[in-house]
Amino acid sequence: MKTRLVVIDDEEYIRIPIQDFFEDCGWEVVPFATAEDALEYLEDNSADCVIVDVRLPGMTGPEFIIKAVERRPGIRCVIYTGSFDFSITDELRSAGVDNSCLVRKPALDFGDIKCAVEGPGRGKVV
Repeated sequence: MKTRLVVIDDEEYIRIPIQDFFEDCGWEVVPFATAEDALEYLEDNSADCVIVDVRLPGMTGPEFIIKAVERRPGIRCVIYTGSFDFSITDELRSAGVDNSCLVRKPALDFGDIKCAVEGPGRGKVV
């Protein structure tokens, strides 16, 4: 079974290249423009990891992460943001998000995103 990745970014020009990269690596990728749509998807479907932007229309990325982890404990959440003043809060840490889960836009190499998705010690090769 393929590893399933959910990608949430309201900017299609960011979302689609991430989707293409991970699909080329053999992952199943499910893209969304809003956190609400992704959360609805996770009610009936599983995912191994989520890549989410901080600033989204409606629900923010951090709000999504808290709700997603409640529904799917153990899901890895990676924050991909252009917001340089963003930092990991205690609430996000308690949801399993640490600095290894934070990637700043623009990532000049999708390898940075891949490393964050795989996480420390996961050893997955994509």
